[in-house]
Amino acid sequence: MFAFQIAAKTGRKDSLQSIFVDKWKYDIYFCRKAVQEGNLQLVKNLLEIGFLTPKTICVTAARKGHVDILKYLHQRGCKLTRKVIDAAITNDQVECIEYCSEQGVKPSDRWKFVS
Repeated sequence: MFAFQIAAKTGRKDSLQSIFVDKWKYDIYFCRKAVQEGNLQLVKNLLEIGFLTPKTICVTAARKGHVDILKYLHQRGCKLTRKVIDAAITNDQVECIEYCSEQGVKPSDRWKFVS
């Protein structure tokens, strides 16, 4: 197991900051993995110490059904797009679909005739 995996699993901010200082801040793996695993606290810790998030991170949250993370990322400026709601629809993530809809996001036309 790599140091960053241990730091990510334990959620230790000191370890994460050490990795950040070592120029790993551009490695999108950290944020993507935290979102995939549904670890909201780790996502918060990573963003707090300056890790960058990939543009597709909201899509990942919607695909996995982590509405709490989706809401947090949206509050932090992550855009809710058609790709986000489409990912939620494709993966039957009802809470994420509802949240996106409440925010005014419309699915792409391919879902127009699906009931």
